Amino acid sequence: MQRLSEHIRENAAEDVGRGSSEYVAERAAGGVVHRSPECARERAPGVSSEYASGHAPVRAAEGAAQCPAECGPVYGSEHASAQVAEGAVEHPAEYAMEQAADGVGLSSPECAPEYAPEQAAGGAAEYPAGCGSGCDSEDLGELGELYRGFAEELLVPLWGEIGELMPLVPQSKAVAHLWRWDRVLPMVERAGELVPVGRGGERRAIALANPGLGGRPFAAPMLWAAIQYLNPGEDAPVHRHTQNAFRFVIEGEGVWTVVNGDPVAMRRGDFLPQPGWNWHGHHNSSDRPMAWLDGLDIPFQYFTDTTFFEFGPDEVETREAPQLSRSERLWSHPGLRPLSRLRPTPATPMLAYRWEHTDRALSEQLALEAEGYDVTLEPGHAAVRFTNPTTGGDVMPTLRAEFHRLAPDTATAAVREVGASVYQIFEGAGEITVAGKKWYASRGDLFVVPSWQPLAIETSSGLDLFRFSDTPIIERLELHRGRVEEVNR
Repeated sequence: MQRLSEHIRENAAEDVGRGSSEYVAERAAGGVVHRSPECARERAPGVSSEYASGHAPVRAAEGAAQCPAECGPVYGSEHASAQVAEGAVEHPAEYAMEQAADGVGLSSPECAPEYAPEQAAGGAAEYPAGCGSGCDSEDLGELGELYRGFAEELLVPLWGEIGELMPLVPQSKAVAHLWRWDRVLPMVERAGELVPVGRGGERRAIALANPGLGGRPFAAPMLWAAIQYLNPGEDAPVHRHTQNAFRFVIEGEGVWTVVNGDPVAMRRGDFLPQPGWNWHGHHNSSDRPMAWLDGLDIPFQYFTDTTFFEFGPDEVETREAPQLSRSERLWSHPGLRPLSRLRPTPATPMLAYRWEHTDRALSEQLALEAEGYDVTLEPGHAAVRFTNPTTGGDVMPTLRAEFHRLAPDTATAAVREVGASVYQIFEGAGEITVAGKKWYASRGDLFVVPSWQPLAIETSSGLDLFRFSDTPIIERLELHRGRVEEVNR
C-alpha cells in the first residue's frame, strides 16, 4: 500500500475526521434549488431557451423550484436537495434563499424548521441568541435593527454561515453518479439525425450534468465532460477558446482533428489533448459515425471569469489524412527531445497519445508484477499518466489524464482525494463503489467521483478505465491531500 499512498501524495499523514451531521454538505446556492421528480411539472415559462443555451437552466425564482421538462428523470428523488455528512435531507424549495422576509438568519433551534431547514438540527450556535420561537426581528430591538441593516446592505454575518463555508472536511455539492453508455449512445445517435453539427448545434456536444449542481451542464464543480458525435462526411467548424480540452475516443475511427493546420488521426483508445487558445476543427472522412469523450475545464474558467472564445472557418483548412501528425513526428519518440524545442511549455506540444503505447505500458507493468517486481500502484492495479514531454508534468495546467488497468480478480483500496474525477470504462466490467453508492458498470459507462468521497473498484474479469481530474489546480494551490481508507480483500 506504500506505493498507492505515495501516489495520492499523502501517506495518511493527516487523519482528517469525517464531517458530522451538524454540517450541511449541500445547499441551494444563490437560489438554485436541487430537483425532485416533480420538477419537470413546475416548468417556468421561457426557461427552455435558457436550458438549450446551457446557461443556468434551472433556478429558483423567489425560492420556488423551476425546472424545464427537459431535465427529465435524472433529477429523481434519489438525489437529495441537500445532504448532511451522514444522511440525505430534502428541503422544500420555498426555503432555498434561507432568509425570512423580514430578516436574515434570525432563527433559533426552535424556529429552524420554519425559517432555515437547510441548517443542521441543533445548530444553536448559528443563530443569534434571544430569537425566540416567533423569530420576528421586531422582538429583537437593536439586534433586529442590525439584522435588517445587514439585509438592506447585502451583508451576511459569518456566524450564520460558517458551518457551510468552513466544514470539517470537503462537502461537495456534486454527487456520485453513473451514466450508462447503452442509454447515452442511442440518444447521441438520435441527436446526430436531428441536430446540426455546425453553428447553432454547438458541435453536437452533449454534456454530463451532475444531479447535485442545479441543472448546470457540469460533471463536477471544475470539470466538464461531454459526448461529441460526428457523422460521415461532416465537419465540426473551427474555433478556439481559452479552455484546456481533450478528446478520448471510445467508439470508431476515421475522424481527423486539425489543430493549427496539423491533421491528427483519432482512433479508439487514443487520448488527444487540446491546450487552450489553439485553432481546431474536425472532419470525418470515413463512412461511419464516431463518438468520443470531450473533457474541458469550462466550469473553472466560467467561475473565475477568464473565458475567451473565437470562431473560425466553417470547415477545416486541410483534408489531409496522414497516419502521423507533425506533432507526433517531432515529439513521440520515447526519451528523445528535439534540441530545437528545449524550452518548457505550459501544456503538451504532442497532440496524440496512441492507444497501442498506452496498452503496451499497462501490459508490461502487470507482466513485471507477475515476475515479482514492485512496479504497480497496488497488487493487480497498473496505471499510467499522460505527461507533457517538455516538463514531465501534467499534459495541461488544469487537467490531469490517466489510464488504469485492473487485472482479473482485483479489488482496489478505497481512496479519498481532494478534487473531482470523471472515469470512463474503456473495456471490461466491474463493481464501482463511490461514497456508499454501488454500480456494476461496463464498457462505455461514465461515472464521477466528487471531492473527498471514497472510491473502490472490484473486478473479476479485468477492467480498463480512462480517468481525468482537476488535480493540477488543487496541487498548485497546495490543497491536495488523500487517504487510503481500507483494502477490499
